[in-house]
Amino acid sequence: MSNVAVIVMDMQDGYLDIVSKDEASSVIAKQNEVINYAKSRGWGIFYTKGKGRGELDERLIIEGEIFGDKTDGSAFSIPTLAETLKQFDTLVFMGCYKSVCVFHSIRDALNKGYEVLASDETLLDPRDGVDDVDKVKAKVNGFYELLMEKENTNLIDL
Repeated sequence: MSNVAVIVMDMQDGYLDIVSKDEASSVIAKQNEVINYAKSRGWGIFYTKGKGRGELDERLIIEGEIFGDKTDGSAFSIPTLAETLKQFDTLVFMGCYKSVCVFHSIRDALNKGYEVLASDETLLDPRDGVDDVDKVKAKVNGFYELLMEKENTNLIDL
């Protein structure tokens, strides 16, 4: 992987209030580890916000640009973000509503030719077990374990 961007989707108060605080805290801790790793590697880091859902959770490390007001579930519905992402070839997705917003963003990214990474450990969804997620799981599951397996993990070599 040469040009990597991390996209943190919709980790806002208005979405997080539908999952347990313990679950949200655990996922945010994993996301922060990935954000710190991405920062240390010089990767792009971007955040999306759903319209009318409040601010990004205060526990989340903010190290990049925030894009708001998606016109549909996909991150690619934000024209300025879609344009910004053209400089990357690999996208790492994390966030809330993996069965809707994250799923649609991953699907769109794959259709646009991006390499895609994601992990259940960095995703939240009050509707766990939704079958749509399984459609893309073979392509995206398990990156977190690869990323955090060793201190000196180098995703560029994976």
